[in-house]
Amino acid sequence: MARKKSKKTKDSQNGEDSSGKALVIVESPAKVRTIKKVLGRDYVVKASVGHVRDLTKSKKKDEKDAIVIGIAKDFEPTYETLDSKRKVLDDLRKAAKDVETVYLCPDPDREGEAIAWHLKEALNLKAEQALRVTFDELTPRGIRAGFDHPRKIDMDLVNAQQARRVLDRIVGYKLSPLLWDKISRGLSAGRVQSVAVRLIVEREREIDEYQAQEYWKVAGRFAHAGQAFEAELRALDGRQVVSSADDLEKFRVQDDKVSVSGIQRALLGTVADAQAIVEALAGKSFEVSSYEEKEVQDRPYPPFATSQLQQAAVNKLGYDTKRTMRIAQQLYEGVPLGEAGPTALITYMRTDSFRIAPDALNECRAYVEKAFGDKYVPEKPNFYSSRKGSQDAHECIRPTNVSLAPDEVKKYLSDEQYKLYRLIWQRYVSSQLRPAVWNATTCDLAAQGAGTRNAVFRATGRVLKFEGWLVVYGGAQAVAATHLDASAADREKGDEETDEAEDKPSRKRKKGPQILPAMKTGDKPKADGIEAGQYFTQPKARFNEASLVKTLEREGIGRPSTYATIISTIQDRGYVEKVVFRGMLEVPDDVKGLELVSGSARGVANADTGTRVTLKIGKFECTVPKGKQLKTADPSKAPPPSQEPPFVKGTGGRGSFVPTSLGMVVNDSLVGHFDHSIMNLGFTRMMEAELDKIEEAHLDWKVVLQEFYGPFTEDLAEAKEGIVATKGKGELTDVECPECSAPMERRLNRYGLYLRCSKAPDCKGTLRLDAKGNIQAKAPNIPTGIKCDLCGSDVIRATGRFGPYLCCEKYPEKQCTFTMRINKEGRPLRKFAPIPTNLTCEKCKSPMVVRITWRGKTRKPFLSCSAYPKCRAAQDLPEELKKEGEIALAQWRDTDARNQADWQKLQANLAATESGNGNGHG
Repeated sequence: MARKKSKKTKDSQNGEDSSGKALVIVESPAKVRTIKKVLGRDYVVKASVGHVRDLTKSKKKDEKDAIVIGIAKDFEPTYETLDSKRKVLDDLRKAAKDVETVYLCPDPDREGEAIAWHLKEALNLKAEQALRVTFDELTPRGIRAGFDHPRKIDMDLVNAQQARRVLDRIVGYKLSPLLWDKISRGLSAGRVQSVAVRLIVEREREIDEYQAQEYWKVAGRFAHAGQAFEAELRALDGRQVVSSADDLEKFRVQDDKVSVSGIQRALLGTVADAQAIVEALAGKSFEVSSYEEKEVQDRPYPPFATSQLQQAAVNKLGYDTKRTMRIAQQLYEGVPLGEAGPTALITYMRTDSFRIAPDALNECRAYVEKAFGDKYVPEKPNFYSSRKGSQDAHECIRPTNVSLAPDEVKKYLSDEQYKLYRLIWQRYVSSQLRPAVWNATTCDLAAQGAGTRNAVFRATGRVLKFEGWLVVYGGAQAVAATHLDASAADREKGDEETDEAEDKPSRKRKKGPQILPAMKTGDKPKADGIEAGQYFTQPKARFNEASLVKTLEREGIGRPSTYATIISTIQDRGYVEKVVFRGMLEVPDDVKGLELVSGSARGVANADTGTRVTLKIGKFECTVPKGKQLKTADPSKAPPPSQEPPFVKGTGGRGSFVPTSLGMVVNDSLVGHFDHSIMNLGFTRMMEAELDKIEEAHLDWKVVLQEFYGPFTEDLAEAKEGIVATKGKGELTDVECPECSAPMERRLNRYGLYLRCSKAPDCKGTLRLDAKGNIQAKAPNIPTGIKCDLCGSDVIRATGRFGPYLCCEKYPEKQCTFTMRINKEGRPLRKFAPIPTNLTCEKCKSPMVVRITWRGKTRKPFLSCSAYPKCRAAQDLPEELKKEGEIALAQWRDTDARNQADWQKLQANLAATESGNGNGHG
């Protein structure tokens, strides 16, 4: 490519000569070194560090006829340079001044296309001067392929992003003032986030309203040829016995009737039903009435698209979606691999496609044959259909070099990078292997003799015949980790099985498949015992991050690249919180010998397995779940109610979402008046499709916005009149104030519902309420054994609005100001005091200070702005501040040692407190 000669200039970042060179602008600084290594000296590579312009937020810079700040009535946006990017843009202008070509290389998606366009506009680049280059993978092959096919900026992609940005600004700037006026200042609403909150709120109400129904299963233990196996009652009196909660709900009203399929159903609904069968079959013999073997195949999962990667990382690694995307970005941008230098390990991680590039497919098949043998390579490549509505703009998430097995690069990666890379590598490689083959066995055992009611038990099992794709995960031993129990519909879409164990501790994970002994019709296996177990139908599980991502994608709400932001935003706004349920019990830990009641079952507790209790009912013995349905028959022997909530805060990807009281109030206000627009799932889905058509079908983006704005403004006008204002108003209740016994008022602020004394401000009595309006007992302050740094008094563990923390025992009375936060593990963390310097921040003119890095295995001093986090200016510590750095490092080590010592004291005191209290829950 010819470039005109120009006078020599120096690159302001690295001092290299930029004359006669092309300028390459990428989005992230982490990509600079990876791309520089490939392009060589003829290119100057710089980073914009994300967006450089955004919609204006100042009324002074706005047009008079604007709908909201930054957007005119014809939906024309007004952009301004971000203050934090002025220096970056000045640097880029200098670099672009003397070059003929500027290659704009942000990420290959709508957002990246918009950033490229904003850079072109902000730098005043001519159309022929600005070329767009994209990479699906940051490898030499991918980078060279991108530069071999430069193009003009795609304005359809830009307009699709502009439409979303303008739409979100309209919703936020129109709804927020309404919420401030009607409910409480500081609230906000979003186009997609509000729908996500609605899903969580409605699921919580379904759970609250759900009436659990009791049912029983009868199972038998058998043995043949020295091999034990289990079977479950399948038929009784010629009718099929209901054996699942779904069947129970479906056929409850048809008990004793013929269903649509012509099959009669039998339901064991009470302990009496179960007891009669167990007693009738006691001591009876059984004969094999049917024995069938057949070969079944399990196809591998498709490779990852974005939402499937997020689900798998939640279920298997415990990573939340935000963390997953951060790590994936690092793997995409490049990780230093020893002498090889910065190396991109995966392809672009924002995609909704399962497609694999032909070259990569051939490389993968060759690798499988070399690593595992040709018997694992299918005759033809495995292809997977992406979901309906997929844009298919990028191929799947896969390793850039399949021969770089996870264990080979492990020493160069952090623990979280290694785990996520292994997840992606295994999923991709396994997708191109043959199916796993099983020998599946089904055996029916008919009870013999009078009074058996033609009872038939069914045993199922299977044996792995050919590992197929499971060999990538370690073979048959890894079956439980591969989510083989996911439904066929989920597997086809690559979705993970939802792990509901966190939400309902009483649910036990399914056991692996049993192996049945070889039998034939007429054989008589020995019956080693018949027993009954009690079960209750369960409501749908609460959403966790994996199931919420799956639902958002299935409903067409948002796009894979936005799921992490949606989930993070609704938590940050305080509308939902993530919790892990403890499974609080209404019986003592030691139940043996107590008379207990569970549904229709009543008897003396004979044994306790931790999750289930064996009840002795006369001569009959059964197992019942040790959960909230189980109560002591004698109320005087029941333990006092626990003062602790039945859940703890969830961290990372662990836990399920519950709405807060604030989330419920805001949701109800919006649903009641915006069910024709932003709170309607169908309308939101339609809008997402229309926004996609801007990119795919050249749809006029302003026409799409007008289609949205009409119904939205109608709902907005109705809401202004219809929403009852609760701001500053209280609803009188019959609850007495704990301070003065006066009636209390139910109120709402931006933290949620609470009760306030009606005599306020003269009386300061308050009580906290949960999302359902129940009074929350204040958690007791717990001694820690730690002494206050300021006054030497005892330090206690208290619970505040944002969770547990440590404080001086005099802090609640405002006699001492010492407090200390606690991290996720419960460790005390004294705040590190930065070392002041005489330097000034170039960005905001605040003083610069010396801090200590918190990432990595080693601690290192660096220079930071004292206004952090408002100003994030930071740099390596200059040589002249070496002494201050040593002081900071010594001070950090001293603080860390004190925290470690306090952690030991805290653990010992909490253990002593809990053993002394005996709270009676599991």
